[in-house]
Amino acid sequence: MGIIGDVPRQAKVREGMSIDPPEIVETEADVVACEGNDAALGHPRVYLTVGKEGFVDCPYCDRRFVFRPGAVVAEH
Repeated sequence: MGIIGDVPRQAKVREGMSIDPPEIVETEADVVACEGNDAALGHPRVYLTVGKEGFVDCPYCDRRFVFRPGAVVAEH
C-alpha cells in the first residue's frame, strides 16, 4: 500500500481525492536499482529484478520499471 504524505493511498481513493499515477521508467536491464525520486529524501536503495511479466514495482515509492520496447534481455 502506498503512502501519500501521512495518509495511506487507499484512504485518499476512498475520500475521492485524486492520486498521481506511479512514475514509469523504461529499462533494458533485468536488474534495476531504485532509491526514490530525485528529492533530498528518497528511500533506501533497493535492487529489483524485472520478471517475465516485463515490469517490476518498487515497494517503497511505487515507481514501475518496464522493459523498453525492443529490449533484448539475456537469459540467466
